[in-house]
Amino acid sequence: MKMTRFRASVAATSAVTALTFVVATPALADDAPAPIDPAAVASAAQAAADATNQAFIDADWDAVTTHADAFDAEFGTLTMLAAAARHERDAAQDALDTANDALTAAQSAFTAAQDAEDAAQDALDNQVNTVLPAARTAVRDTAAEVLRLEAVLAAAQTALTDALATQATEQGNLTAAQTAQETAAGAYNAPIVELFDVPAVWYTVDTAPATIAELFDEITRAQDAVTTQQSEVADLKAERDALRASCNGDWWCLVSNAGERAELGIEIGIAEIRLSGLQSWVTTLNEVANGIGATDRKVAYENANANLETAQVAFDAADGSAADAHAAVDAAQAALGTAQQDAADAAAALADAKDERARLAQVKRDATQARIDARDARDDARDVRNDARDVRNAAREQFRAIVALVDGLATAEEDVADRRADLEDLATVRSEVQWKAGDNPGVARPGDVVSVSFTVPGSSLYPLLNVTVSVDSPSGLAADCDIPADGTVPVNGSVDCTLSYEVTEADVSSGTVTFEVRLAGYLPLGPGNPRSTNVGGRTLIETSHAVSFDVEALPVIQTQEAAAADVTAADAGDDAAATDSLAETGGDLGLVLPAALLITLGGALLIARRRMEV
Repeated sequence: MKMTRFRASVAATSAVTALTFVVATPALADDAPAPIDPAAVASAAQAAADATNQAFIDADWDAVTTHADAFDAEFGTLTMLAAAARHERDAAQDALDTANDALTAAQSAFTAAQDAEDAAQDALDNQVNTVLPAARTAVRDTAAEVLRLEAVLAAAQTALTDALATQATEQGNLTAAQTAQETAAGAYNAPIVELFDVPAVWYTVDTAPATIAELFDEITRAQDAVTTQQSEVADLKAERDALRASCNGDWWCLVSNAGERAELGIEIGIAEIRLSGLQSWVTTLNEVANGIGATDRKVAYENANANLETAQVAFDAADGSAADAHAAVDAAQAALGTAQQDAADAAAALADAKDERARLAQVKRDATQARIDARDARDDARDVRNDARDVRNAAREQFRAIVALVDGLATAEEDVADRRADLEDLATVRSEVQWKAGDNPGVARPGDVVSVSFTVPGSSLYPLLNVTVSVDSPSGLAADCDIPADGTVPVNGSVDCTLSYEVTEADVSSGTVTFEVRLAGYLPLGPGNPRSTNVGGRTLIETSHAVSFDVEALPVIQTQEAAAADVTAADAGDDAAATDSLAETGGDLGLVLPAALLITLGGALLIARRRMEV
């Protein structure tokens, strides 16, 4: 287990040598706890970690746990001190932030007060230097404007009188022109026959005689026809010339369109004849009009119309001038009324400007006092901020010092955590590395060779290093084991051993034989063996096992000599008879020898069977 923290330097550690810190809940002053020295706590924690490592080296497993618990307690106290210091630092920072905010607000208030004072001064200056002079000027200017507009109104009224007189004169002229125009119009629209001395009966014959105006209408139509015919002739000639020009001097082309050009020539001739007739008709009509005096009436009518238009224009101008004069009088009257109101308003504005000057002077005095008060408040806020900053700096240094102590214990914390994990792994390995024996050999007799198989499984966590197997009992034996040449049993490996022993007569008296075997090896646990690399072997692990079997004596087997002795003892009184009998028959000796052989063979088979059972 590793922790990432700031690494403590020697200077940081020295800086907190005399640092003390009090951690307590709110209590009465008499019950306040004694200060805790973080450096002393860190030193005690380091000592506990060192003791934990040493206890593991000494294989004092209970002491490992005891010292590890002591480290945890001291380290917990130190981290609690760090948390408390961080809380104090954060609280001091919050207080500093609050003080900074208050100072910022006070500075803003002071700036606003300065701005308000400046604005009040500007307003007062503007009132004194601009508004009041402008108001006084306005009073003078409006009074002068009233006098000017009174003169303008008098002049406008005089101009109106003159315009009305001119309008009356032009009205008379217009009436006379209208009468003259009506007379000339009657003469122009009279029948042509009036120009001749014809009897009255003529009008009974022609009830709708042609008028002079109709004669000139006909002349106008004839002139329009001449203009139209002239355009037609010009268009035909242009078309004919275009045909000729399109050939560009080519003889064959000229021959080819000669017919078309001839047709156009005929059309041109006809059009010119028509044009000549129309021109002759116009000339005739004009000669007739001139001859009967109709032209004079037409000229008189046109002159009368022109005179009427001139008179109408003159009257309209005089009428417009009269209207303009009326409007000028009305405008002068309105302007005079406005100027009189403006003069009254200017006088009222001057009075208001004087009152406003007095009010702004008071506002300026109030703003000056507010600015002084804001300045004092800002200075007080700055003092509070400076005090809060000193407190924050002290709390920050205190926190950094304790954090440096905590960081200085990073290796110790890792060591203690590793030792606890080592203990757990050691217990796991011990539970896994246990002897397992083969079948029990049962009962053996002297001379039997008993073989027992043993298996020791390896660990699922670590390899076993420098593994050896020894036989504690019977003494002098050595086990045959498949331990690798380098003495290392890999993870999840095993060690298989076989132990052989020949039973002796001495074992019969004890009744049992016990095999005691011991496996010893080393685990990469403990100080100096980082758990991430597992190098070296520091922790001894041993496991032993015992297997016992019973021993009994061999069964008693009679030999030939024993059998002969028994016969002698049974027949002591008749040795001679027996001897004679054997000598005679020879059958008893021949039976005893095969029997002895059978007994010996049976014993050998029994021993072989026992060994096979083992």
